[in-house]
Amino acid sequence: LLQFHYHALSEHTVNGKYFPLEVHFVHMHSDTDFVVLGVMIEEGAENELFKSYLDKFPTEKGEYKSENKINLMSLLPENKSYFNYKGSLTTPPCTEVVDWYVLQNSIYASKEQIEKFSQILNDNYRPVQALNGRKVYSFKE
Repeated sequence: LLQFHYHALSEHTVNGKYFPLEVHFVHMHSDTDFVVLGVMIEEGAENELFKSYLDKFPTEKGEYKSENKINLMSLLPENKSYFNYKGSLTTPPCTEVVDWYVLQNSIYASKEQIEKFSQILNDNYRPVQALNGRKVYSFKE
């Protein structure tokens, strides 16, 4: 894992639905290519992991280094069914060097947690792009 970060609004849709947050787990696949796992976050029950570190989050965009170990598995839904496609980075220069895996099921965070992320991230998303002939594969668990 190279890094993980959040976007407030989702940069992907699942069955045409946007989500208030999306987390990306960025992995280096080679010197030039990446594998990114996208997980949608929607409003629901309070997220225990967010509860433990959101209060220590910076008040503006930037890097956050946790003093505690974070169990990243808690940011994954129980059902790991996913979509897969070849695409691009979502930040400039948006080069087409990413093998995307987008989970079909989301995790949850409370309305207050989502609002706090959204205030910090302030619309740091790239609009959903046209498929432009790409094939999207679906894998069911």
